[in-house]
Amino acid sequence: PEALQISLTYRCNLKCRVCRLKQLLPQEEELSLAQLPRLGNEAASLGIKEVILTGGEPLLREDFFELCRVFRSCLLKTIVTTNGALIDRACARELAACGVNHVHFSVDGLQGVHDFLRGPGTFEKITQAIGYLNELRSSGHFFSLGVACTVMDCNVGELSGIAQWADDLKVDIINFQALMRDNADFSAPGPSGPVLAR
Repeated sequence: PEALQISLTYRCNLKCRVCRLKQLLPQEEELSLAQLPRLGNEAASLGIKEVILTGGEPLLREDFFELCRVFRSCLLKTIVTTNGALIDRACARELAACGVNHVHFSVDGLQGVHDFLRGPGTFEKITQAIGYLNELRSSGHFFSLGVACTVMDCNVGELSGIAQWADDLKVDIINFQALMRDNADFSAPGPSGPVLAR
């Protein structure tokens, strides 16, 4: 494998209609700051090139930026997947300073669909967060931006609009992915066996 994906927490600041991850792991059972450097070093020794930090909402970890520095010290490319709602200017500066290589935003549609599924104002928060990060990129910080969109009946008609929105915001990567029946059931059979939820 070239990538290691770690769900740092299943805590989340949103209550999305299509997600059940919040019910999984209690905070006291999350991997600790003491445990995670060992994972990073083991991953690097196996030739793994990148670590994907996800959740829940990984930015809810109080030690998130320190963790990013730890993984960077293991020479791993660091990718964070976020709902974007917690990224203000100060958080964007912290992301740039801790050496994150890529920030990937979960997007469920254009404003109406996204806000219906994730909560009022969440689409605007992602748009603002991407703007803050682009300000840093234009001043010499080097990291890429991406969006991931799960294709559903409610957004299939606006996929080209999502791609245009992302392009207008200078997003580097866009992923369209298949819907899973239950993203909290890690044993759910997929087309070719068990499917791991993102």
